[in-house]
Amino acid sequence: MQDRRPPDVREVAPGSLDPAMRFHLFSDGLVTRAVEARTLRRVTTRVVDQRPAAMPDEVAYALSIDAGACSLRRRVVMSLGGGPGRSRPFAYAESHLLPERLPERLPGSFLDALASAGGIGHALQESCAESRRDLLWLGARLPPSWAGGLGDQECVVRTYRVVLDGRPAIHVLEGLRLSFAAPPGRAMSLRGARSRP
Repeated sequence: MQDRRPPDVREVAPGSLDPAMRFHLFSDGLVTRAVEARTLRRVTTRVVDQRPAAMPDEVAYALSIDAGACSLRRRVVMSLGGGPGRSRPFAYAESHLLPERLPERLPGSFLDALASAGGIGHALQESCAESRRDLLWLGARLPPSWAGGLGDQECVVRTYRVVLDGRPAIHVLEGLRLSFAAPPGRAMSLRGARSRP
């Protein structure tokens, strides 16, 4: 597939990233579960917005559908728990779903699971959907204004599509703060340079 990164996303070489960040970006499993296992802290997902919306051109291209087609757009912010009133946002995601591309046995159960499970990965798991994820690109960009709490530092972003029954049905863009993946007492940069503890 051709690289269709938006113009505000700059290229990032995977080798310039810390191994922990590479693990999260190239993981094909549940991001929240991997983050919880790594940090030993609970991840909460807050739905910022979910509504029908026209797809941007690059999303339509990735899902092999006409530009401007309507999808279910979902925006979430993920936070790491740190005790009462101390959770810290560390990631955001914007997804475009095509309910008509979900397998016939799935639409109701998947959308119900999505409403209660908090994330697409959990909803796919709970609905027992066989799927694969195609990584489309990596990059870096500032978080969008709707992802409040992430500050004004660049996030490392990845985009992938979820293929169900041989057809691309879901497009996901995830952004993760660099500082969340750094080991305790260390800072991380996109060049991979770290300060000593």
